[in-house]
Amino acid sequence: MSIQDGKVSLYVSRFSNRFVVTVLICIQVLLSVVLSISLASHLIWPEQSQAAAGTPMQVAYEGRLTDSSGNTLGGAGTLYCYRFSIYDAATSGTKLWPPGTPTQTIATTTDGVFNAVIGQADTLSSTVFDFSTTSTAYLQVEVNTTTSTCGGSWEALLPRQSILSSGYALQTNNVYGALLKTDTANNRVQIGTGAGTPSPAYLGLDFRNVADYVGQTCSTNGLMWYNSATSQALVCNGGVIQKIGTTGTTTLAAINANSGTPASAGTVVFSNGNGVTFGINANTITASVAAGGGNTPDLYMYDNFSGRQFITNVTNMTAISQRPIFIPFKIDGNLTFNNIALEVSRATSGSNLFTAHAALYTYVNSTQISRLASLQNTFSNTATASISGIRQFQLTGLENAGTNLTPGNYVMMLYFSAAATASMNYSLRGGQTVGPPVGNVFPGANSQITATSQLSSVYIGQFFGRYTATTASPPNSVNLTQVQGYTSGHPIYFRMFRT
Repeated sequence: MSIQDGKVSLYVSRFSNRFVVTVLICIQVLLSVVLSISLASHLIWPEQSQAAAGTPMQVAYEGRLTDSSGNTLGGAGTLYCYRFSIYDAATSGTKLWPPGTPTQTIATTTDGVFNAVIGQADTLSSTVFDFSTTSTAYLQVEVNTTTSTCGGSWEALLPRQSILSSGYALQTNNVYGALLKTDTANNRVQIGTGAGTPSPAYLGLDFRNVADYVGQTCSTNGLMWYNSATSQALVCNGGVIQKIGTTGTTTLAAINANSGTPASAGTVVFSNGNGVTFGINANTITASVAAGGGNTPDLYMYDNFSGRQFITNVTNMTAISQRPIFIPFKIDGNLTFNNIALEVSRATSGSNLFTAHAALYTYVNSTQISRLASLQNTFSNTATASISGIRQFQLTGLENAGTNLTPGNYVMMLYFSAAATASMNYSLRGGQTVGPPVGNVFPGANSQITATSQLSSVYIGQFFGRYTATTASPPNSVNLTQVQGYTSGHPIYFRMFRT
């Protein structure tokens, strides 16, 4: 079998009767005149013209069926079964449409001529086959060897016919092709060919009336749209929804921070090289500075009197034997150290072994501190018996938890232990202070004065004073009520450094 394309002119080579031919030609001329008048009427009376309701996703096709000798088939009218498919080559090649086996179409064939609608049995839409993706397409027509029932075998009619464009279709390539294309399935428009990327860029405007929020995930990078529910222009960037702002920075908006439903279950985090981090998770906004963050300086040494300015003998070491003294301090940088130095003075020689204790505390809250790390060093009589004058005790062995400090408030604790503390003869050096108050005067009728020789309930500063009881080791936790002022002035000078 073979097939011939349908033409506007009539196929008359097999008619021998001149009269019949003459009649047919007259009918053809008459129909042409009627068609011309019909087309002209839209120019004369343009108000009668109407816009097309839409673009049909089907293609009308007319063919001519003959046997191998060229004889037309079908006679006065016979039902034949046809199948249509599109390939990328005239022979062999790859089938472009439909995805599976073509669905049969039954058409009446009269004297070899049949009319069919391609896309009626198998969907022919841009989502199934997009004509703009190829400039070479061939139509293959198959006919079943059994009429009506389609129960026989299928025979492909050769050659395949090239699918060509009309002049109008060539022009529409400028508005629907590789550069510009509508994606009706996803309510978006492709703009550009996506040069440098594996996929085109898309634009969708005002097709979302369900709330989208910044930080939610998205699937098509480069897609931009306006969300009428949140009154935001959004873009899918890196798989995450972002708002399109007026600057180059990312802008977050419409975050539900009230008691209602959280705006998003996702998390958005912004951080930089300085260790400063801002995060948004649903209704929660967080801000943090990591160790060394926010351009925090690194310190190589810290002392609580800025280079030993105005220090003098403060108290005899005996006064804080077994009874810790607490000294609050604050550092403004990151400090790594392994030594604590104390300054002492000795007018005469002394005797006996003694042990120095030091500990660092951090604030739990305004009324409680907790031990971070501690040390103890024992000094022998042999090493210190004949030493007099101003000296420095160097303490080592602090627990690792306290050797790396970040900016913040801390409390230093110091105390000594000895079998006979009076014979040590060391004075601790520190700030020049006068004796603190030793009592309170209360207003009103119940005025009273409370005085003691050693302790008072007067606070010179928060956690600034001496422990209310003796202890064999640094306490793990200290309450504000356990620290009181005492008659000997302080603070005691100390220095933290690394070697």
